[in-house]
Amino acid sequence: MPAMPALLLASTSRRVASAAGLGAAIQSRQGRKLARAFSAAAPPPTSAGSGTAESRWNASGRWEQDVDATRDVSSASSFLLQESYGEYFKVPNPSKLMTKIICTVGPATCSKQKLGEMLDAGMSAMRLNASHGDYEFFKTAITNLREAAESRRRICPVILDTKGPEVRIGRFPVENIEVQNGDTFTFYCDYDREGSAQGVGTTFDRLAQTVAIGDVILVDDGRLSFLTREIDEATGDVTCSVIMGGVIKSNKGLNLPGCPIDLPHLTEKDYKDIAFAVEQRVEYIAHSFTRSAAGILAVREIPGVVETGIHVIAKIESQEALNNINAITSVSDGIMVARGDLGVEIPLERVCSVQKRLIRDSNLAGKFVITATEMLDSMIHSPRPTRAEASDVANAVFDGTDCVMLSGETAVGSYPVATIQVMNRICKEAELDIEQHKRTHVLEEDEEVRRKNATGRFRDLNEAFSMAAVATAKDIDAALIIAVTKTGQTAKTLSKHFPTVPILALATSPKICAQVSLYRGVIPYLVHSLERASCVPRGIAKATELGLVSHGSRVVLVTGHDDSVANRLESFVVGASVPELSIIPGQSYVPGSSFHAP
Repeated sequence: MPAMPALLLASTSRRVASAAGLGAAIQSRQGRKLARAFSAAAPPPTSAGSGTAESRWNASGRWEQDVDATRDVSSASSFLLQESYGEYFKVPNPSKLMTKIICTVGPATCSKQKLGEMLDAGMSAMRLNASHGDYEFFKTAITNLREAAESRRRICPVILDTKGPEVRIGRFPVENIEVQNGDTFTFYCDYDREGSAQGVGTTFDRLAQTVAIGDVILVDDGRLSFLTREIDEATGDVTCSVIMGGVIKSNKGLNLPGCPIDLPHLTEKDYKDIAFAVEQRVEYIAHSFTRSAAGILAVREIPGVVETGIHVIAKIESQEALNNINAITSVSDGIMVARGDLGVEIPLERVCSVQKRLIRDSNLAGKFVITATEMLDSMIHSPRPTRAEASDVANAVFDGTDCVMLSGETAVGSYPVATIQVMNRICKEAELDIEQHKRTHVLEEDEEVRRKNATGRFRDLNEAFSMAAVATAKDIDAALIIAVTKTGQTAKTLSKHFPTVPILALATSPKICAQVSLYRGVIPYLVHSLERASCVPRGIAKATELGLVSHGSRVVLVTGHDDSVANRLESFVVGASVPELSIIPGQSYVPGSSFHAP
């Protein structure tokens, strides 16, 4: 058989890997044969920093877009685990990833060394789950993260996820009790009543006042389901028929799909956990089981939350939250699409469409959004994900999510670093495939409907500047947008309009840097002064260090004169002389300007 041209081999190898999974292709006889042929036929790899992927692989259609691709399949030193995706591609530079990756940590991933590896793989924020672990563990994880991030000159915020109010069943005298379809089963108002195959107590003493005849009650994340048949108002007991039986265990969660639940927004444990978060200067608090705006406001009322600038994330996990989503979004700093409990509270087939709606509405509101739960769940035990999981992560990126989140995969999984690397690569590939022009066009149409008043003018000047900056970056093929910001608002609004290039946010507050870091495409950088002559050269130096720009790259610069409104937009070329400008509202502009507000 004649030798295949190197370019054709590369293209064929990539198609085989994409269709059957890169790991499977390498492990297969055909994959090994292709790899050997590829290694023998391909020209030597281009040295770092010379040329671009486009000039090397222009005829391959897609290959040229991956600037971090490699043609050297003989070394695995800087690649994913061989058991995962083999040796075909390098892990993308985390600084070039627009989507942020949030990682939950556990005992196996809280060391300084492991957290450093996770940062290098692409972790953008660390999540602490207050449902698991004690304060001593949390303190250790926070200290180790900050030391690891500081040694890398990185900013990585901490998210404390509260346990929240829950409804649970009581205890059984034996480990497992089995109930059969059609059995009669009673939920007792008395939590301390010993459970049996005929019934069990619950922590919710208003169950009889909450459900109605015909309502469904779910236990253990929906693994068991019961149909309400009889309600005893006197005793508070609820008698049901078993719809889907199985083994029922002590202390499992109980869900009432579609039923408004009268529970406090915060438990005693939540108050203690939030006080701990304030003490540790945590950047974010995720409020579990948010049902209304009152839940978010209750968090903000706790002493120290507002004073220390902690941002509050609303976890959307119920139909009640969906009913109140506009009010919740307006008072929260970000939204988490918590698909685990949400997928129990609403029909499973609705989760995908609800996810898309929540992401879209959060984008329009200018609030960051996190997509969470079981994204790469199989990698808890497997070195590579399923194809469906890879598609799920990519779909969230296509939807417009700011962040994707890993839970058990990095908290208790066997491959925490490899999981982050895989998610990094999936997100990067999805970002390359996004129909950017179409998405931007749709967003602009919605902006006109939602934010223009009767005169046709934007109500928010920052919106006009941000849209102009993103359009300018696209028109001049800029490599970077620099936002000089005091409160972070300019960077947040820029992110909302989906630029195709990163946003380097220059701020003087470490807290502001941490808070903008969860917005899509925003890279925070702490500077001593926002004076243009001081901060812009530092920003360019940092961008060069991160590989975002080089000599000759075009950059769009957005600056302002007060805490929230950008009022100057300019462009320049890295390496060319940039005229010194005083930021004075109303001043006429100089050559190189793209837009200037009166």
